[in-house]
Amino acid sequence: MIQDKGNGKCVLRPLSLVLAGLVCSLLFLLAACGSRTTTADTPSTPLTVTPSHPTPLTLKFACSDSPGGGFYVLAGDTHARVCVQTAPGAALKLTAKFCQGTPDPSSELKGTFHADSKGYYEWNWKPQTDCKALIWRGEADVTAQLNGQSTSLTTSFFRD
Repeated sequence: MIQDKGNGKCVLRPLSLVLAGLVCSLLFLLAACGSRTTTADTPSTPLTVTPSHPTPLTLKFACSDSPGGGFYVLAGDTHARVCVQTAPGAALKLTAKFCQGTPDPSSELKGTFHADSKGYYEWNWKPQTDCKALIWRGEADVTAQLNGQSTSLTTSFFRD
């Protein structure tokens, strides 16, 4: 406010009022927005969108050249085969058990294996069974892991 010397009353000058309003508005905007500068030490990070619900990891027994199941042993116990379909690159582990439930110690089953680019993998080996009878059974347990997800599946068969 400015005092008018003529009559002793305080009067507002229109220009001073406008300038005061602009300064207050500018200060308010700066306080609300903050500083938007970056330094060389703080690189900007691009926005990455992560799906909230990743596709569940699936696993099934299936051989690419056979419409039947994905686990079998040929007559004479000369060859065993387990085939699976899952997500590409999934880490796979197989435990094959026969008759008494003892895991097959074959070296072809040791370790972790990875599905190919189509999600397919198969194990082929000469089984080392603990079966003594003419009628016996086999069981395959497969576990798949990928991106923090895990799933497992078991299948079995009987041979007479």
